[in-house]
Amino acid sequence: MKIAVLGGTFNPVHIGHLMLAEDVRLEFGYDKILFIPACIPPHKSYKAVVSDEDRLNMLRLATSSNPHFIVDDCEINRKGLSYTLDTIYDLESRYQNEIEGKIGLIIGDDLLSGFDTWHMADTLALRIRLIVGKRQMSNLPLESKFPFSPLTNPVMPLASSDFRKRVKNGESCRYMVPDAVYDYICKNKLYGVEWLEQLTQQVVNFAQESVKKSRFEHILRVAQTSSDLCRKYGVNEKFGYFAGVAHDICKDFPDKQLIDLARQDNMEISEIEMQKPALLHGRAAAIVLNQKFNLDFDEYADIMEAVRYHTFGKCGMSPLAKILYIADKIEPGRPHVTKEYLAQFEDMGLDELMLYVLKENVDYLENKGCAVADETYRLMESLCQEK
Repeated sequence: MKIAVLGGTFNPVHIGHLMLAEDVRLEFGYDKILFIPACIPPHKSYKAVVSDEDRLNMLRLATSSNPHFIVDDCEINRKGLSYTLDTIYDLESRYQNEIEGKIGLIIGDDLLSGFDTWHMADTLALRIRLIVGKRQMSNLPLESKFPFSPLTNPVMPLASSDFRKRVKNGESCRYMVPDAVYDYICKNKLYGVEWLEQLTQQVVNFAQESVKKSRFEHILRVAQTSSDLCRKYGVNEKFGYFAGVAHDICKDFPDKQLIDLARQDNMEISEIEMQKPALLHGRAAAIVLNQKFNLDFDEYADIMEAVRYHTFGKCGMSPLAKILYIADKIEPGRPHVTKEYLAQFEDMGLDELMLYVLKENVDYLENKGCAVADETYRLMESLCQEK
């Protein structure tokens, strides 16, 4: 029986792993591919994120339909640093009467250049057949002091970290992993797949307790309008809904509290804002999102920008920030917002719609004799120049 090994953290296992294993099996004629999740990988900074049991369960679900794939938990059971040479010795002992030839060791071409740094690499190379699959988009020839067999597989530069990053950014990641694995992740709430939904509900609850009923209803309408506009203009809908939910959570705070919160963003408080501290509610909301809900300013810059600047706007706003500004002004609870009013926007681009709504708002404020922030005028001027 010919055996090959595919090791890794499998955090989580994804379709790239499965395709690589199947390509190796078919191209080199292996009978079994062993998927061996590491306990502690020696060559990478590893944070558990999910339990060993969950990683094993996901692997078993991913491989269950292929009789040539086997999940082996030897490295997890062995504990400590997972040295590949120890695993090869273990497999040679367990399969000593069944193995035909050397055990195959599957790695990606991104690991080949550093293979000589692996634990007892010279000894390891003598005991295995090193199989190198393509993971990088490069036409450069592969080089190593160790003999290896290159795989002619299609390049799929997919990594488990890509999955985790997309989850963190609120992006879809369903088809990066097998359906059974995705269902398991959702059912067990792994990797924070539902983090944004949970956080959104927490902010909704906070808003319901912090603002009056009519404003809370406005918040929900803005959130839905923002989500709808995000779908139309190709922006993350979940981020749009969350920003809408968060934008007015501080609107009914006392003036002193708004000023104290706004001062924490280290930006100047303008004369208009000092005269009417309620205008600081967007800046205050961003601080509350950071301090109470642990939303990082840098990681979620678009959301923070949208919430912070939805009152006055600012030059260079992100698409999400423009959408929230617009949604706040054209949500269906506004007296002037009718089906006919909204119909005129159907064919407008985002910047065109932003300029229209911005001008309309400035005209409204000027006609009422209200002061308009300098930043709002600068934004309108910049949009006119870009038109």
